[in-house]
Amino acid sequence: MAIFRRFCCFKPFLESFVNYLNVAFLGVTMLSGLVLARWGRAEWNDLYLAAAAIGFIAGVIPLFLGVQLWTVILFMAVFSLVKPLQNNAYTSHYYKLSGELPLKEHFKVESVVLREIFTNAGRGTGVAIYMLIPGSLTDSPIAWMLMAIALLQLLIGWLASPVFPAMRITLSGQRNRDL
Repeated sequence: MAIFRRFCCFKPFLESFVNYLNVAFLGVTMLSGLVLARWGRAEWNDLYLAAAAIGFIAGVIPLFLGVQLWTVILFMAVFSLVKPLQNNAYTSHYYKLSGELPLKEHFKVESVVLREIFTNAGRGTGVAIYMLIPGSLTDSPIAWMLMAIALLQLLIGWLASPVFPAMRITLSGQRNRDL
């Protein structure tokens, strides 16, 4: 019974601490988004995606020292700082591509709806897979899983770069350089 009383007294403090951290991370995200909106350039999207991927990788590295309070806070702070770089650059690239389609603006509403459906389905799938992993994950598997995902972010930067369309191969096997 004494353990229960101690936990009940500690729980409100822990919840407030987590809430304050969430507010701080949201503030970092908003500040990063503000700086990007003010001084960012659409032609630098591939650079922003690469910088965000490098930021994700750098943020995961401390987790290899162990999942502790300071490593998680550092990871979340770096993630909150670079996530607007990735999100805004990806969104800008997406709208640029959809604007080049034959339907132009008529496709934009449908494409936004489809994008949100697939984005939310991907988030849900990730959460479902994480819940299906048996037992509790220790420090090392979480760090390696996050590092693998962070390294995959480098692929997004390459796919959105001006180099990628020139590298696509058509069904006939010839390089398509006029895209």
